[in-house]
Amino acid sequence: MRVVRLYVNQNLALHHQVTLDDAILHYATNVLRLNKNSSLLLFNGDGFDYSCEILSFKNKTIELKVIEKIQVDNESSLITNL
Repeated sequence: MRVVRLYVNQNLALHHQVTLDDAILHYATNVLRLNKNSSLLLFNGDGFDYSCEILSFKNKTIELKVIEKIQVDNESSLITNL
């Protein structure tokens, strides 16, 4: 099963609903072929991934619910000598 991870430029919080715009709607429905109840990860650069579930597609937007906040530890473990 593939994991869809998308960047959004907005604040995300656990158990809140998120509305995404028309550009992401096109990508999610026509390219990724996601539908209602599909799961995906959103991130906004704050160090967390947010697991979301699609609630609905309305008026050129996607309504999602954030169901889990996941700490991301993807920094390189390489030590560099500067």
